[in-house]
Amino acid sequence: MASLETRNYNLKIVFFDEEERGLIGSKAYAKKLLEEKLNVISVHTIDQLGWDEDGDRGIELEVPAEHILDQYTKVAGEFNYTFPIQISDVTSTDHRSFRQLGFAATGITEEYKNGDTTPHYHRSTDTYETVNFEYLSFITEYVKKVFEDIMR
Repeated sequence: MASLETRNYNLKIVFFDEEERGLIGSKAYAKKLLEEKLNVISVHTIDQLGWDEDGDRGIELEVPAEHILDQYTKVAGEFNYTFPIQISDVTSTDHRSFRQLGFAATGITEEYKNGDTTPHYHRSTDTYETVNFEYLSFITEYVKKVFEDIMR
């Protein structure tokens, strides 16, 4: 992102801990942002992007704010490869902490609710060897382009 010639916004990449124990990390950070009165354009939490059994490169956007959905749809149209973007109502992950405090947010995941999600979830077999790196690379590039588009 630093290589963009111009940008209208800054980008912060933050890693959270304790999601499964009550969203502890994201709740603390969302509260900090609110207290600091930062101008947050949007929050994108990324969770589970290592599985794509059917090879369609699909993702789910969890409860996206309208302008966030528009951004992802616009950028997806710029790819030579068409891939599904499902909208889900999942609210049990980190994006909820931000939405509850009024921030525009979404979660980005493999097709968790749509059924194309890792069978290794919370198991000892959830290892480096079970990650689909081709899919992860593709989606990482896509999300990078979404962020670049937002920041221009």
